[in-house]
Amino acid sequence: MDQNKKQFKEWLKTICRWENTELFVEWEGEEGAPKAWGCRVAIYSHTYKYTIRVKIDINHTYLGCGVSCRAPRAGETWTRGNDLSDGPFRQDTWNKITNDIVRHELVKISKYVRNKDERERDLLIDG
Repeated sequence: MDQNKKQFKEWLKTICRWENTELFVEWEGEEGAPKAWGCRVAIYSHTYKYTIRVKIDINHTYLGCGVSCRAPRAGETWTRGNDLSDGPFRQDTWNKITNDIVRHELVKISKYVRNKDERERDLLIDG
């Protein structure tokens, strides 16, 4: 179990600036039992909270992530959330989770900016 805990901490470092998990990761809970280990951590963006869970015992491993808004929308008394990727405690599951986080944080580029090349081309032709 110690190896899995060490691996998880290494994965967390890869998404933290300066690999400093103390500044960017909140440990929300840790569970231990003979031949079992689990934890829940949170990471934050300006808008969202991402909760990553790990559960490991002799027969089963789990790594998963959920996302929730940090503030309710106007008129709502709850915060919205979604499940992100999950699966066995493996590198490919971790990669899916981190990719989901990046996808979730991306914002659309303004149509004005997307059409910039087209507008510049029209100016050259008309100018």
